[in-house]
Amino acid sequence: MKKIIPKAHSLIPDNAKRVFKGEIFEVHQWQQELFDGSFATFEQLKRPDTVVAILYDGHDFVVVADEQPDRPPILKPPGGRAEPDDRDWLETAQREVREETGMVFDTWRLVSVRQPDYKNEWFIVVYLATELISESDAATDKGEKISIRKVGVTELLPALTGYAPDIAKQAETAEDVIHWPSFRGVEVDRY
Repeated sequence: MKKIIPKAHSLIPDNAKRVFKGEIFEVHQWQQELFDGSFATFEQLKRPDTVVAILYDGHDFVVVADEQPDRPPILKPPGGRAEPDDRDWLETAQREVREETGMVFDTWRLVSVRQPDYKNEWFIVVYLATELISESDAATDKGEKISIRKVGVTELLPALTGYAPDIAKQAETAEDVIHWPSFRGVEVDRY
C-alpha cells in the first residue's frame, strides 16, 4: 500500500523480525548497533493505520457518536482501521464513511497524517470529503453503535483533537477547515 507519511517518521527496519502477532498489535525486534560499536535489541510496535474523514455536506460537518462495548459514546469523525484488502488510505476512508454513515462524497483530499508515537509504526490519517453525492443506510459492525450528527465548526473541532490536533488548534471557522492545505510528506510502500 502506498502511503504519504510525515517527513519525520519511524518505520520498522526491513531486517526486524516479528516476535508477536495479536489481533491488532504486532511486536518487531532487531539488533541495532550503538554508537560505541556494541549491539542491543531494539523493539517497535505495529498496528493498522487509523483513517478518518472530515465530512462537509455543503451546510454542516458530519460526525458520529460512536459507542463501543467498553466505553460510552464519543463524538468523532467517521473512520476506522485500514484493512489488508484496502488498496490505499483513500479506499479505507471511503469504505469507513459508507459503513458508518451511508454517505458517498465526490471530492476527497488528504489533509493530515501523523505518527503519534515513534515506538509504534502507526499513522493517523485524515481526509476532507466534500460534495455529498448520495445517502443510504449505514452498515455498522456488530461491536459498535453509531449515530450520525450534523454539527457546526465549534462542535467539530473538539472531535478532531485526537486525530488532527493541528486543525483542531488552528482552525477557527468552517472555511478554515474546508480550505485546510493538502498534506505533504514522503511516499512509502508498506502495509
